[in-house]
Amino acid sequence: MKDPYYTTLLPLQRVGRKCDNVSRNRCPTSTEAAMLFRRAKKRLKDINRWEVVAGKEKATFTLTDRFGHLIHRAPEVGDCIRIGLPKLKNRYGGGFDWVKIRFLQEREEDDYQLIILRVQPCPSPGKRKIAHFLHHKSSNTFLLIRKDKEVWASIHGRNETINYSSGLINSLRNVVAAWGGFMGLSQLQWQDFVEGLIERK
Repeated sequence: MKDPYYTTLLPLQRVGRKCDNVSRNRCPTSTEAAMLFRRAKKRLKDINRWEVVAGKEKATFTLTDRFGHLIHRAPEVGDCIRIGLPKLKNRYGGGFDWVKIRFLQEREEDDYQLIILRVQPCPSPGKRKIAHFLHHKSSNTFLLIRKDKEVWASIHGRNETINYSSGLINSLRNVVAAWGGFMGLSQLQWQDFVEGLIERK
């Protein structure tokens, strides 16, 4: 993706693994592209329905406030996302993995629109230990970009290292969850997700 903001939008890759899932849709006109971007932005902000966009029988996502209460509104910085991984319960997160929304920004110019959402592993509300299979310095950055007639959706994982600080049993669980992701299971879900975000329907 050649974009004037692109290289400055993502955290520097310093340790561990990184991953990038990208999908592009070129529309007949810039007006149609703007309409598609608006629909994609609505899908991105509807976190409680991410599972629908990504496909069935995959991870589930629930938007909560910082106290862990389920909320039905657009996400804000400081909100949390509760993630349910099939068959991999996290004992430190009430059975779930948790991430916090650390950055959320929108930009709009004459022929350019952008929304960026970044999350990082965090403790479940009211707890101290990170409730995620990845280290707290790992991140996922979600980007939606429209330039003229093209709409891009992408997800970028950076500095992905395993969380070993949650006790022996849960650390083993984190290894299984992380290697499942590293070997391609989460890659398949995220690729389906970015393609679903910018479907023209």
